[in-house]
Amino acid sequence: MAYIKYLLVLIVLVGCNHTLKREKIIYDKNGKLMCIKHFNEAGILEGQYVEFYPNGNVSRFFSFNNAKIYGNAFYFYEDGAISSHRFYNDDTLDGYATNYFDDTVGIVKTVYLFEMGKLIDKREHDSLTIGP
Repeated sequence: MAYIKYLLVLIVLVGCNHTLKREKIIYDKNGKLMCIKHFNEAGILEGQYVEFYPNGNVSRFFSFNNAKIYGNAFYFYEDGAISSHRFYNDDTLDGYATNYFDDTVGIVKTVYLFEMGKLIDKREHDSLTIGP
């Protein structure tokens, strides 16, 4: 799972478009990386945003568009396993949001379907159930 952390950091550092003027890297009092965020020319959050657990693993990763969460957002458990994947449109859940069990790697716990913030459907899964 450590490779995911490094891949996400690489995406953040290399994948920013040319309109971004500032990158802010925040460390805790012990010098451990806590957060990387980007701003546009006007100082508004724009682009990739990554937060880290004290152990160095990524806790969440998403993008801002004009200070609003936009696109895919990934949330992780402290051990590095994925906790949740969501899609945002203009800071609003839109599309699928998937939660994963914390005792497994990648087994779906709950799937939600949102339409511009309104919950349309919800499906729960048992960690021992195979199939729909």
